[in-house]
Amino acid sequence: MVSLWQTSQATRITDVVRGNQGNGRYVVSTVQKIGPGHAVTTPLAVSGKSNVLRLKPVATHGRVTITLTKGAHVVKRWRGSANELTTLNYPLTAAGNLRLAIKNIGQTPVRYGVMAANYSPLTGRVTAKRHAYLQVVIKQQFIKPHALTTGAASLAVVGCVALATILALGRLRPETE
Repeated sequence: MVSLWQTSQATRITDVVRGNQGNGRYVVSTVQKIGPGHAVTTPLAVSGKSNVLRLKPVATHGRVTITLTKGAHVVKRWRGSANELTTLNYPLTAAGNLRLAIKNIGQTPVRYGVMAANYSPLTGRVTAKRHAYLQVVIKQQFIKPHALTTGAASLAVVGCVALATILALGRLRPETE
C-alpha cells in the first residue's frame, strides 16, 4: 500500500507570468554585448508576487554576477557562467519595481538578448530616444505534490488483495472426510 501511494505522487508545477519584457510589436529584439568589467542594469515592473526570473544569454560562456534588487534590498545574487544562469530562482517577492544588474566578471564579452524601445517598461511613457532593456520573463512558480490516486482507491486495492489472499488460502486447506 505504501508503495502504491508513493508511486501515485506527482509534482505539479504551475507558472503565472508576472512580467514579460522584450516581446511584442512595439519593440525590436537585438543583442547587447557586455565587455569584461562592465555592467548593464534594467528596471523590471512586476504585477504580482514572483520567485523566478528567466534571462536570454546568447551563446556566451563568460562569467557574470547577476544581482536582483528591490529598492535598496538585495533580493538575490548569482555568480557563474552566463549560459548556466538562465532560469534564476529567488525568494518569493511582493509585486513592485525590481532592478536587475548583470556584471561581466570574466575575461571575454558576454551577450544577452535585449529589446530596444521608445518607451519605459516601468511607466509605459514614451521616451525621446530608444533605450535598450534586457529581455526577461518574471514568474511566480507554484510547486506542490499532487496525488494521482485517492486514499479510497488505495484502500480498494488493498481490500481486493486481502480478499484474493483469503480465497486463495481457503482453497489451499486440506479437505477432511
